[in-house]
Amino acid sequence: MIYIIEGPNGSGKTSLLNSIRADRRKPCLFLDHSGDFEAYERIQAEVDWMNQAPSDLTIFCDRHRIISGSIEAGILRNTSFIPADYKLKPKPLGQPDTAFVYCRPPDETIHANLKQSPPLNAAVTDNIDRLIQAYDSLFKAISRKSLVLRFDYTRTRTKTFIDEIFDLKRHLNG
Repeated sequence: MIYIIEGPNGSGKTSLLNSIRADRRKPCLFLDHSGDFEAYERIQAEVDWMNQAPSDLTIFCDRHRIISGSIEAGILRNTSFIPADYKLKPKPLGQPDTAFVYCRPPDETIHANLKQSPPLNAAVTDNIDRLIQAYDSLFKAISRKSLVLRFDYTRTRTKTFIDEIFDLKRHLNG
């Protein structure tokens, strides 16, 4: 099962992933997809690897470059994330054994978290409302075709949500 943890900066992704790491009820592989959003061949290699990963392997992706890169490139750099001549094949974005976890607390919580966190790129802070809106729109569209679990740590205990994630995997696997 592949879980792609997404959301704008300050939404609780890292805290959720740290809690999942600490849970240790089942071995999991954690992939960090933040950072270099322009290594297209590497992105495709990772997508291909995830397509071929054993179905009993639980993978948690801290962001997925196709999602975050597309949103951030469009808003922060006013450019397309993937060049028109590059044929990226994002197969795992719709596979039945892939679930998205959209970390999305209230806007005011995200704003407060950004003020408390280490300094970010000023463009992120200056455009956080546009980024939030873009993530909301994208996950509304993704939820029409794929499983999206929305996580708001201000409303749901992290431990309860982690239990739901692992129960979901058991449910989907029979």
